Amino acid sequence: VAVLKHTHGLVEKGREMAQALFDFGLAFTLLGQAEAGALGDAMSKLGHCADNLSRTTADEADKEMEFFDEPIQDYVRLAKQVKLALDVRTDKMNTYESLLSEQESKKAACDRLNVAGAGDAPNHSQKVAAADEELRAVSAQVEKAKEECDVVTRRVFEEIERFKCEKLVDFKAIVQDYVQMQIEYNKRVEDAWREVLPTLQGLISPQTDGAGSPNAQPHGPDTAGFASPTAAQTPTSASAESFGLAEGAVPPAAPRMGSLDAVSDAEGDGAANPTPASESEEENFV
Repeated sequence: VAVLKHTHGLVEKGREMAQALFDFGLAFTLLGQAEAGALGDAMSKLGHCADNLSRTTADEADKEMEFFDEPIQDYVRLAKQVKLALDVRTDKMNTYESLLSEQESKKAACDRLNVAGAGDAPNHSQKVAAADEELRAVSAQVEKAKEECDVVTRRVFEEIERFKCEKLVDFKAIVQDYVQMQIEYNKRVEDAWREVLPTLQGLISPQTDGAGSPNAQPHGPDTAGFASPTAAQTPTSASAESFGLAEGAVPPAAPRMGSLDAVSDAEGDGAANPTPASESEEENFV
């Protein structure tokens, strides 16, 4: 029963897959009609491929129902019949055992009457005769029940053995057919997808020139807003006007930069030993 449940569910899933592929194919076919150029053609081809696979999957589900699900259902019904036959045998066995027990009780009653001996001779003989009659009737029923039980048991066992032999052959054929169907179905599915794959791989992005081209060299930082420095623009020396000197005058020399210690020493020496002014300068000052 569990096998039948799962095989039936497998067939139903195949039918659901067929419907899903149909919807998938319809959607991509409509998308291909909406698009233009190579992309539209590729989407349409993909939609037609899915639609074809939908019909293939639906046909496969019908085959699985015919060659896999229905034979399993037949064997489930046959197994139920075997169970019913076993139940009949069980009933016959119970009837036989019940009559056998009754026979034992009748036989024990006859033995008690025989052991009791003479009391009322005419009445005693009648009781013994009645008990013997009942014992014979029960014994006949026991024999008949035993024969029926033996016949049913033999037939049931024969049917079970035949069922086992046929089940081995039939199940082997059923499973082999199912596996072969799956192999062929999956090959058809693979071939269908492989037909549409080159079309999808052939889709390329549109090539453009200049910066949009995939082969264009990448530009450095944008320097359009900055002018290249020239010799005239390079500040090699300060102009005379910037120092407030007349044209042709020599500007004072820039002090040579030394280390910080040298500058500090120079400042210290200047403070400690000031340079004396010349005599002419002193006279002019006075």
